[in-house]
Amino acid sequence: MSEMITSMLGVEEALKFFLNLVCSVWNGFLSAAWGLIEQTPQEISPRSWGLITGSIGDIFLSIGIGLLVVFFLIGYLSNALDLREELTYEKLILLFVQLICVQAVFIGTTRIIPLACNAAKGMVLKIKYIGGIETLYLSVDDLAGIPFDDMKVFPAIIGLIMTVFALLAAVTCGGMIVWSVIGRMFKIYILIPISAIPLSTLAGGSRMHRPAINWIKEFFISTFEVVIIALVLLIGNTFIGSNALGNFFKFTSDDVLQKTCISIFMMMLNMGIVTGAVKGCEMNLRKIFT
Repeated sequence: MSEMITSMLGVEEALKFFLNLVCSVWNGFLSAAWGLIEQTPQEISPRSWGLITGSIGDIFLSIGIGLLVVFFLIGYLSNALDLREELTYEKLILLFVQLICVQAVFIGTTRIIPLACNAAKGMVLKIKYIGGIETLYLSVDDLAGIPFDDMKVFPAIIGLIMTVFALLAAVTCGGMIVWSVIGRMFKIYILIPISAIPLSTLAGGSRMHRPAINWIKEFFISTFEVVIIALVLLIGNTFIGSNALGNFFKFTSDDVLQKTCISIFMMMLNMGIVTGAVKGCEMNLRKIFT
């Protein structure tokens, strides 16, 4: 009788419809995130790329060249005035070699930056296609814990109410993922034109090269962060439909209402876990390289 009432009211179909809506919203944000991480900053916004490598880059390059001479003189004077060690021809030649190497770095940066961005893109595409397109997006079929075949009126209504919160969770978590990816892109847009200023400190020798080392680390962390994000999105999307925490805490029951509530709640919780993992990619890379 209850199955007949459920069928007449169409509650089961409504629950499936709203769950499909939640999955569609989540998949839409994932599509945006994948679209951003599988492109280089030059491909995402050619106009912005031309600006930072053109007129803005030239401004900072002229400042960097001036600072290059300043830091070279500071390095020379610090060695000349060092009372503990005598300034020898070997040290002087080493300073000039450092100056030549730094100039080569200035010239090679314009080639190294696109190469690094293309390398990160290639790794992301490799991860994406190895994982398979079917694993990139969420569907109602992945929510195996919801007993649609045994669904009754009251559990379906409670499930509909919970899908409203699941929709809010999908919008919030998906938006935070896209926001994190866009923030990483803007960080690269800022790091590229100012590169000449921190790299100019290399001319001052080992006592002054800390800003240059910090810039190099920051650039490579920001560039290759997308590879870790791709791994998180690929693994995390298969994790969302699972009931790993429910099984761990023994949230098991044959009751249709409990199964429905636990499955939808776990889907929302797993969305938050995946979002937190995406936002933590930069921190994890920073711990490795610092």
